[in-house]
Amino acid sequence: MATPQIELIATSWTSAGNVAPLMPNEQSPFDILDRVRAVAETGWAGIGIAAADVRKVGDTIGFATLREAIGDAGLTYTEVEMLIDWWEAGEKRAKSDQVRELLFTAAQGLGANHVKIASGLGASGVHRRSGRAAARTCRRRGGPRPAGRDRADALLHGVHRADRCGPDPGGRSAQLWCAH
Repeated sequence: MATPQIELIATSWTSAGNVAPLMPNEQSPFDILDRVRAVAETGWAGIGIAAADVRKVGDTIGFATLREAIGDAGLTYTEVEMLIDWWEAGEKRAKSDQVRELLFTAAQGLGANHVKIASGLGASGVHRRSGRAAARTCRRRGGPRPAGRDRADALLHGVHRADRCGPDPGGRSAQLWCAH
């Protein structure tokens, strides 16, 4: 029996340097094109790009240039990350909605396979609100998808059922990733 080939995606934090999720500034100090080359040269099958870096790409080189670089490097998968506070209300929700639009726009421009969406990461009360909020977020993820690409929404920690989003008419799927 042949050993199956396992393809791994280097999440944003793998190549971003001295930054981490939920830091005040999540933007990598390293050039995104250098990161793409480094990820490819070290054997990863894909790259993750955090929202702060996605914003910088949109403001500088553009998604088309990055998409071309990712393809030229031989990477198969692209992931944009990470949407938080989508279950909240008020100012937090408004900011989350802006990040959601940024990530979904970038996913289209980059031909991304994944949009990473996290739940409370320890916040109290998120489980009571996450079901309805997950359904709203999934409904908003639609739109034309690049040919041959599926975009999966990774719902991290706390959305109890992977079928809350289910496959939609565009062929996208939901993915449950519990990070307890």
